[in-house]
Amino acid sequence: MIVNAVVAHYQGKLTAREQSSYVRASSVVEEVIGAIRTVVAFGGEQSESQRYDNLLQPALKAGKWKGVFSGLSDTVMKAMMFIAGAGAFWYGANLILFYRNSDLPIEEREYTPAVVMIVISGIIVSANQLSRTSPFLETFAMARGSASAIYDVIDRVSLIDPLSKAGKILNYGLKGNIEFRDVFFRYPAREDVIVLRGLNITVKEGQTVALVGSSGCGKSTCLQLLQRFYDPVFGQVFLDGEDVRKYNLNWLRSNMAVVGQEPVLFLGTIGK
Repeated sequence: MIVNAVVAHYQGKLTAREQSSYVRASSVVEEVIGAIRTVVAFGGEQSESQRYDNLLQPALKAGKWKGVFSGLSDTVMKAMMFIAGAGAFWYGANLILFYRNSDLPIEEREYTPAVVMIVISGIIVSANQLSRTSPFLETFAMARGSASAIYDVIDRVSLIDPLSKAGKILNYGLKGNIEFRDVFFRYPAREDVIVLRGLNITVKEGQTVALVGSSGCGKSTCLQLLQRFYDPVFGQVFLDGEDVRKYNLNWLRSNMAVVGQEPVLFLGTIGK
């Protein structure tokens, strides 16, 4: 039981590390397949394949160690079973010899070959059954390792809670005066890349404004900051003279209408 507990503990940790590696590698596969024409056009198949292989190295190491712990567990359990059987034979034989050489009457000699065989059979059967639990405990450990990533997401408390009841709600609605004041921003997944550097822009009520720039310069980011999918690292976004962080988030988003630049189309017609 101690051996199984130790192995299950490390199997769970290794499985979590393995799953994390698979997630990163899968994201690369999804990215490359989604832009396969661009990859092929620039001859990037080999480099992308190498990048995928590099991301799988932690999973390879974790898998090897899982195999080591699994083999070690099975070896120790089987060895303990045979050692216990050998010890029972040795100790039982000594007890038989002790009682045989004693002066006790035959009916009072408690240990006989039949009793020893019963004890030995019980030890071997019980040890064998304990050893058979090892693969199942390994499976449970792998499940725990996989589930830990899921529960991390479930238990994570969002910094921007869309279900929160807190925040200001205006009875007369929004006018639409927008101001970005010294806004700096970078995405949490790419903290080394600063998307917005001290952005200052004012949009009046009823005014039509076009943001023009190269891909990745922060055009869509401005809209996401206005909708509060993210908050600026530094600076403020104002809506009708009030910081958007002071509005109730659900109410704020319900007063906006957005057409995304990458719409999702379904098979059918408007009539359907």
